Amino acid sequence: MNVPFTVLAVLLSSAAICLVCVLLLRRLRRVRFDPAESATTISLDRYRALDRLLSGADQAFLEAQPGYEPSLGRKFRHERTRIARLYLGEMLRDFNCLCRSARLLAATSPTDASELLATVHREMLMFYARLFRLHVELTLSSAGLSLPAFTPLTDSLARIQASLATAGMADRLGSA
Repeated sequence: MNVPFTVLAVLLSSAAICLVCVLLLRRLRRVRFDPAESATTISLDRYRALDRLLSGADQAFLEAQPGYEPSLGRKFRHERTRIARLYLGEMLRDFNCLCRSARLLAATSPTDASELLATVHREMLMFYARLFRLHVELTLSSAGLSLPAFTPLTDSLARIQASLATAGMADRLGSA
């Protein structure tokens, strides 16, 4: 008698997972990718706010205020973590755009682009490892532990942008 219920639960769960996958794929198809535009319009200045979000100065200021309660501090850390994760999502999107631009440049380049690809792959490994570590640290910081630093992530973005500029990304992709 429990077997039909289990089968029904598995079927409903599978249908829900398939529906989520279909919706995500539809959303991804709507995203347009212009490599020349993405390589030249991504600015690291938009991530300066993330530095402030991850600093402990605001938390220390809040704790020094009269009427401070630990529940207020927990709510503040939770919101700060949520906003930081939104910034990290945007940073990941920008990073992936730069990587796609670099791979497209390497694929269409009449010269050897192995150095560019080596730089991109090295930066990808470092970026994804640091991003994972930062997400773990954000989870821990929302529980009240120390705050992480995001500078190495922006360094990876800057190095790929510099590699693309050196390889003449905007000129080559703009004429393609």
